[in-house]
Amino acid sequence: MVRKVMLCIYLKQYCVCSRMKREEIERWILPVAAARLTESIPEAEKMALVKLIRKQANWPS
Repeated sequence: MVRKVMLCIYLKQYCVCSRMKREEIERWILPVAAARLTESIPEAEKMALVKLIRKQANWPS
């Protein structure tokens, strides 16, 4: 719950500072998440990214 609140606050502030709309930012979620899979990150984070990618791409879990 705290993570969701922090994310919401962060995104609102980012939109204000960057003068971007949330929709513009959301268009980048899928490609950025996919690119992160090539990085050396913990397995748990990779699994969370795969879940996010499947959700964004409307793929079955």
